[in-house]
Amino acid sequence: MARSNTPKTYKCGFCAALSHNARTCPTKQVGAKSAASTLLFQRVIRRELRIQKKQEEATKKAARNAGSAFRKKKASKLASSPVVIPDAPKQVFDAAGIPVVDVPPVISKIADQTYAIAGSTWVPVPDDTQLSDVAAFLSYVPRISTVTR
Repeated sequence: MARSNTPKTYKCGFCAALSHNARTCPTKQVGAKSAASTLLFQRVIRRELRIQKKQEEATKKAARNAGSAFRKKKASKLASSPVVIPDAPKQVFDAAGIPVVDVPPVISKIADQTYAIAGSTWVPVPDDTQLSDVAAFLSYVPRISTVTR
């Protein structure tokens, strides 16, 4: 049984006029697509673009996690010479070319490289270096207080 508000004729799915349907539409051209089928096609295209974008993002993320050439280049640059922060005071070297520092040194492993660190001076050292061996890479001279009481 039909509802009371159902129109006497169905609405055309192609031109949205009453009195005929999409199959019998007089304005329909041969091979033309209806609005509904065009919308469906656009949704399919958007879905494919979303899938492609997700795949590209996954590829970029995998490349970042695998270790980029930039990180390798940066690590090789750090390993070649001591790292000195530009804003720090001028670095002092002893006669053998070893940096002289006034902060007690520590040994730290950062980004697959071991460093002897004292203040703003980072010197790459072999992985098996002990704290007692740091004197070969850094010359520690404690500060002398000039304040008298």
